Amino acid sequence: MLSSSASRADIEAQQSARLASLVVELHRTNRFWQAKWAGLAAREVKSLAELEHLPPTTKAELIADQERYPPYGTNLTFPRDAYTRLHQTSGTKGKPLRWLDTPESWDWMLGCWRQIYDKAGVGRGDRDSS
Repeated sequence: MLSSSASRADIEAQQSARLASLVVELHRTNRFWQAKWAGLAAREVKSLAELEHLPPTTKAELIADQERYPPYGTNLTFPRDAYTRLHQTSGTKGKPLRWLDTPESWDWMLGCWRQIYDKAGVGRGDRDSS
């Protein structure tokens, strides 16, 4: 993890490395992205600037995949037993979209919210209010 005083260049370097790793992993294990990125070499995406090589994805595509391959579709990077949490959209604008989280992805998401609350000055409620 980078320190809060990391330079913009350091942040972008870490983001690029994580992006490249993610693209390689998805290319290797995730059937949805394998099909979506057919013909794209994983090595083509090594930096944030190269994101333009990736085609955009819509919610409609993800829902269609879940309809073809119920209940979660092919957008799974790990075996189903690795996932421990299920979420779905409300479906107010069409069919609900479902997604799964692993313990690691859930912890990552909670960490993102902790940073947001910390930056906003929102406490946990257990602090002295005086």
